[in-house]
Amino acid sequence: MIDYNNWYPSKGAYEEGDRIKPKKWNEVPDEVTDGTEDNIVEYIKSEFSDLVISHHRFRGDRTVTIKKEGIHKVLQSLKEHPEFALNMLTDITAVDYLGQRPRFEIVYHLTNVNKSLRIRIKAEVPERSPEVETVTDLWLTADWLEREVFDMFGIKFKGHPDLRRILLYEEFSGHPLRKDYPWNKQQPRVKPIKPPAALPE
Repeated sequence: MIDYNNWYPSKGAYEEGDRIKPKKWNEVPDEVTDGTEDNIVEYIKSEFSDLVISHHRFRGDRTVTIKKEGIHKVLQSLKEHPEFALNMLTDITAVDYLGQRPRFEIVYHLTNVNKSLRIRIKAEVPERSPEVETVTDLWLTADWLEREVFDMFGIKFKGHPDLRRILLYEEFSGHPLRKDYPWNKQQPRVKPIKPPAALPE
């Protein structure tokens, strides 16, 4: 019987007939790639050395943390690069490190689906001025992704064409994924919208 508390579903776990040999997460080797994703990290370090804060690799995922002022410049370069062509914005999210400075991190996941490349770009965002530049001019999908981050965390996106809530209603007070949001906070109820007396023909 598999002990799922000590099993990590990766290439380190393999099948033997009908049995699966489990491996503990700390025994699973890092993912083997052709090195292209390492080249992406080296490219960012070389071309944007003044913007890079840190970088690391874990379980085959490469992450580069940069200054928030360089988000648009770095992401545009990675999208338009002839070799990397990270032209798919998979997701934008954020993390609240309540009690730390800077408090927030914004996270971008970029992908090249043709070459199976991916990289994570993060930027630190201070609590006093939680604002970064929009990337809606690079990816249309950033429109709703940035609105969700704004709705849940209160991070603003300078230059966004229509920055408003997307999951919650406009009368909602606060941002529920912030770690200081009260769990028992009550919100104003939305008044029901009366349907029209007759539908237009």
